[in-house]
Formats: sequence, C-alpha cells, structure tokens
Amino acid sequence: MRCKGPAYGHLWQERHASAFARYDGFWLKGLSAYRHHAHELGADTSNVDRVMADTLYFTLTNSNFNFDEHIKQLLEVGGAGVEVMNLLSEAHTAKLWHPNTS
Repeated sequence: MRCKGPAYGHLWQERHASAFARYDGFWLKGLSAYRHHAHELGADTSNVDRVMADTLYFTLTNSNFNFDEHIKQLLEVGGAGVEVMNLLSEAHTAKLWHPNTS
C-alpha cells in the first residue's frame, strides 16, 4: 500500500518556487546584458538596477513560497525588461542617431 500526501504541500511549493527562481535567473541574464549596454551608452539604469537587486535577493533567500509574490516579482522583472529596452533604444538614438537606409 502506498501512502499519499496532500497534493499541494511543501514539495509542491518547493518545486514551483524552484521553477520561478529559474525563470528569474534566465530573465536576469538577458536584463543584465541589455542594462550593461544601455549604461555604457549613458542611460540612467538605476531603476533596472533596483529591480535586479530585489529579484536576486528574493530568489537567493528562497524564504517566500507565496505564489502571488512570485508572480509579482516576475512581472516586475518583465516591466524592467520593457524599461531597459526603451532606455537602450533611446541611448542608441542619442549616441548613434537614427538608422539611415540610403
């Protein structure tokens, strides 16, 4: 006879928190590359830096298994991704001008 535990216990939380941490890690890698490039072109990346630091702390401390908090953090990283792409576009335009097809 096999014992069966609750469907949504501690192991479920660990498995899903681990998946969220992996997503955060993947997104932070791309975010940091774009952030570095934008910063090199003179853009103010302080808000993106804050989001990256908060997300690293949130992920590495691994003390919160709240599903809604993980979703909130993932959305914050996504918002920082949009912000850094806008910063990078503006920095490219300011530094290198608009692309010319002629």
